[in-house]
Amino acid sequence: MKARMAMVLVIAACLLSSQLTAKPIGCQSRRARNTRQVIRCGDGDPSCDRDSTRNGVCRFSVRVCLNVGDQTCPSPEVQSCVISLPRVESARYNIGLARLQTAIDTLRLPRADSICSGWVPVDVPQRKSLGVTSHTMGGDGSRERDRLTLGCLP
Repeated sequence: MKARMAMVLVIAACLLSSQLTAKPIGCQSRRARNTRQVIRCGDGDPSCDRDSTRNGVCRFSVRVCLNVGDQTCPSPEVQSCVISLPRVESARYNIGLARLQTAIDTLRLPRADSICSGWVPVDVPQRKSLGVTSHTMGGDGSRERDRLTLGCLP
C-alpha cells in the first residue's frame, strides 16, 4: 500500500478538538468556546478521501481530543462529551458518527489529562454534507458546542 500525504487539521476549542485528515477549505478555526469548521473533499482526492477511490463516497478519518487548553484557554477536567446523533431509523443516521461516539466513550470520562480517541472512518456520500455537533462539559461547569461539517464533492 502506498503512503499518502495528508495534513491533520485540528479544530480546537478549550475542552475538545476534532482532528481529521483533510484539506481545509474556508476559515481556520481558532481556540474558542464554540467552534465551526467546514471541510470539503473531492471524491477520490488522496489528500482527504482516505480510500482515494472515486466511488461516490468520501471517507474522512476523524478523532476527538479532550483537554486541549493552553495559557489563553485553560481547560478543566472534562466531565462529558456527546456527539449529537439522529435516530438509527433516520435517513440522516451515520454509522461513522456512532463509532466516533463509541471511541469517545472508551476515553472513560471524567478526566483532566489531554487525550485523543482513536481514528474513526466517517463516510459522506458525494454531493452531500454531514454535520457533526459535539457538546462538551467541563468540571467547572463550562460548556462547549462545536460543529464540524464534512462535505463530499464530485
